[in-house]
Amino acid sequence: QAPKRSHAGLGHATDFGPRKMKVPRSLLSVALCGGCLCSFAAGGKEDIRLGKEVEFDSEVRDIQWFGADKNTLLLQTSTGRVHRSEDHGETWTELTPQLSELTRIDPEKTLRVGRFYRSLADPMTLFAHCASGPVAGFASTDAGKTWVQVQKESRLQSWQFHPTRSEWALASHWTEGCRKAVSSAVVKPCTHDLFLTKDLGRTWSLIASRVVQFSWGARRQGLGSGAVSGDLAKQDRIWITQFKDQTGNQPRLTHWRLGIDLLRTDDLGKSFRKVLQDGNKFQMTNGYMLVVKVLDEPGLAIGDIRLMISADHGRTFKEAQLPRRLRHHSYSVLDTSEGAIVLHVNQGGESGDVYISDATGVTFSLSLRNNLRKRGLCAFEKVMNLNGIYIANVVDDEAKSPSAKTTASPDEAEVFEGESSGSQQESMTVRWLSEERPLDAGGILDEQEEDEEVAEGEAVLSRADAARRETGKVLSTASRGLSLPSLSAGRRAQADPPVRTVISFDMGGAWQELSSPSVGVDGKGPCSGKKCHLHLHGFTEMFDFAPVYSYRNAVGILMGSGNIGASLSFDRSETSTYMSRDGGLTWVEVKKGTWIYEYGNHGGLVVIADMANKTSKAEYSFDEGHSWHEIGVADQALDITNVLIEPDATARKFVMYGHRGVTGILRLLDFSKLHQRVCEGTKEAGTDKSDYERWSPSDQLAGGGCILGHKDEYVRRKQLAECFNEEGFEHPTFQNNCRCTKENYECELGFKRKLGSLECTRDPSQQLPRSERCGQDGRASVSAYRRVPGDTCAGGFEPEQVRVRCSLPKPQVQLSPAQFKQTSASTQEVGGAEGGSSSTMWTLAGGVVLACGSVLLALNRGAVFRPTPPARHACAQTHTRP
Repeated sequence: QAPKRSHAGLGHATDFGPRKMKVPRSLLSVALCGGCLCSFAAGGKEDIRLGKEVEFDSEVRDIQWFGADKNTLLLQTSTGRVHRSEDHGETWTELTPQLSELTRIDPEKTLRVGRFYRSLADPMTLFAHCASGPVAGFASTDAGKTWVQVQKESRLQSWQFHPTRSEWALASHWTEGCRKAVSSAVVKPCTHDLFLTKDLGRTWSLIASRVVQFSWGARRQGLGSGAVSGDLAKQDRIWITQFKDQTGNQPRLTHWRLGIDLLRTDDLGKSFRKVLQDGNKFQMTNGYMLVVKVLDEPGLAIGDIRLMISADHGRTFKEAQLPRRLRHHSYSVLDTSEGAIVLHVNQGGESGDVYISDATGVTFSLSLRNNLRKRGLCAFEKVMNLNGIYIANVVDDEAKSPSAKTTASPDEAEVFEGESSGSQQESMTVRWLSEERPLDAGGILDEQEEDEEVAEGEAVLSRADAARRETGKVLSTASRGLSLPSLSAGRRAQADPPVRTVISFDMGGAWQELSSPSVGVDGKGPCSGKKCHLHLHGFTEMFDFAPVYSYRNAVGILMGSGNIGASLSFDRSETSTYMSRDGGLTWVEVKKGTWIYEYGNHGGLVVIADMANKTSKAEYSFDEGHSWHEIGVADQALDITNVLIEPDATARKFVMYGHRGVTGILRLLDFSKLHQRVCEGTKEAGTDKSDYERWSPSDQLAGGGCILGHKDEYVRRKQLAECFNEEGFEHPTFQNNCRCTKENYECELGFKRKLGSLECTRDPSQQLPRSERCGQDGRASVSAYRRVPGDTCAGGFEPEQVRVRCSLPKPQVQLSPAQFKQTSASTQEVGGAEGGSSSTMWTLAGGVVLACGSVLLALNRGAVFRPTPPARHACAQTHTRP
């Protein structure tokens, strides 16, 4: 997604207007179909076929595809009823009565499935978690055709399949003592216990008690470049964080705490090895393991914690070197797919800074200031089908411009160096990393809390797959309010401070604003001047707007909803839907309003539907947005929630679902016969004889056509070719290295770039790399640039060493034991106070939303609890930090 266009269609917005709509020769009419099977045909040849409209008892909550042929679907409604289809969603059978027969429970009363967990080792194996009633759940090895009841005396809190053994799983639950209605004098204390099954829940063995978080060691075949071969063989390794104190009720983890350690076992719980003392939370992704460690040392401020990183799957850990010595409230891992860690650091409020590590994952440099963050989600997206391209939203005011520095006194910087806490982003765009969601380590739960906190430990197939499903779930919740022309009362149309959208084509090394379409669908120029840029909504606004969307098999294709102007508008009457087929370099306006979208046939087929108004129609394009065609999808208008396709997005059969009132509606849209001819000529791509083109991303900066030091050429279907890609088609890719320019470098620790500039200048508010020592003259020789991880350029620009001022290290203050005791006692009230005020709910995904991506560790304001007498702790809960 980023190069120069080779087709005239994109870039000429008039091609998108109704006057120049290109109609396929075979499509002569558009019919409106109701409850029957119908098609749009010409000359006796079927083109688009609509399945029969299917009704459900409530709104559709989730749809998942199973099996190698991806024809089997399982559907869950908001009331927890389960349905199954073996013909890609055309006909459905309800499974709830079948599940009820296994338990002898009246399905109309208590049986409610809360979530599906699927095995990564076998595409047909899954676990259905029960969200209510006395049943833990059900397991199936044939994609839901037959089921067995999971034998567990209490309802499970979380489930995680083994990465390579389809019948192995870890599962956790809260003991009976956690129910408020149960007398503590009768039952054992409230604890969160971890169990292992090797036979899909028929038998269980206890692994550990008082667990906070858990995970299998090698959750996928291969752990990235940092993985150690000896550790890859330990597929049965289990990681946990656990309370050291084994007495009393297990507390809810709403703050960083001393006394929680990171441990591992290689013998399924027979013995444990302590890996990191006071390691509260961890995340494993693409060969990196990140752990938040709480410190308990004399002279440290309350809430002092460190982010520890391992690139060898937990053998050794190093402390992350962040450039700013400011108090951090949370970390969110945005991306680790390209040999580095992209990290969002929240310092409070609705924005945070984005840092990118070197290849070791330890030394971080500042990439982007004031990245928007809401509800634990970050407005930061990786373009999934191309390397090194990110799209983000930034808060833009004088105090928080991307080029402004964060102010902090030297004393504050000294005290809070490296401090961190955590945040979460659902794997929704998922976009985003294929990781589990760690469970919320709760404490005493009442019945309502237990019902709502369904299992959060699932390993989803991929971050993007989760994103697409999660988007539908979230929009389903929000869709009732989407029929209004503008946001609900009290919501401002323009953000205060303003929000802008920026894009990077070199893995966050440099950022620029999105270019705006020259002409809209109405043939008019949208705006002019320096402040005429395109701004798109991210997952932070997914309750109201369709977010930026890319997918791995739709090379170069992006869609999003937003507006053109000086900043992002939150008024739906000012919102349009946009599309890019060159990785975000150029955009065209597709439709006025907010539409939901989905790709099929490797991006060559796009289906969209109005998500803000009741409708009986949808639209499609078989030429990557060059022209759009309307189809009737219902005889009675409905609220359309989402349009989905199988996880690879290579087929031509979609399911569209929504609701009329409380009734769920679903319909199959089959485009299999729209074009009969299979595309040909991959070897002759780019010639008149071929249906394919050779396309290369370009960012139009120095060295255009080169991203991350090389020029990639992708073979993809020509935009106007009237043929379809076979489902198994793989895009051939060719790569050649380029000469180095400043674009191939990011700023070294202690330096910064302004938005739109490639120059790295000294940032006095940041530390210099710890390897660079100050001379006696107070200066050091450093490089302002470092190569972007994964960049392959050769020759050309080479950074020079520069002499910069630096601060000589200050002598450390040593506290006596008496002084430290007094300090601990006084600061304890502040830590407890922060914790008592509120708690941050968090999940780690992958799917959704997945979210900013997969997210690491969200806890309330970075406070630390030290053991204190009950009276002092109670007092602390009423104290508020200034």
